[in-house]
Amino acid sequence: MNDENALEWVEVKEGDPLSVKWHFTPSIDQTRIFTLIYQVSGVVRKGDMDSIVWMAIPPEHEYRSLASRITIHYPEGAIPVDLPSLTGTYTYQVENGGNPLLITAGPVEADTPLILTIAFQNDSLSMVMPA
Repeated sequence: MNDENALEWVEVKEGDPLSVKWHFTPSIDQTRIFTLIYQVSGVVRKGDMDSIVWMAIPPEHEYRSLASRITIHYPEGAIPVDLPSLTGTYTYQVENGGNPLLITAGPVEADTPLILTIAFQNDSLSMVMPA
């Protein structure tokens, strides 16, 4: 929705990088839950090991997030060599060590990126998007 007269709306700007800006009504001392579901590309890194490096929360945001729940689906047969790591928060918990990975993190302060890194055995992940 891109109606600036609405109480809550989304602004999408095409480009590299893609910019998605969520506009929410102000809130004070209340809990609000927002669910975002999307597929990301360009997060696979190849080297001595394969890895997924994904910025789950971008560096520029005006809000504090008390908790984030991240679900990562990776290819069948890919084997993580260790538990995922997160930067940008002091507390996180891997709820499920299988596929998908379920991670709860938080808090994340305003203007602090939340970056997820998962290492896999070499050649576990493909650089080619599935058909």
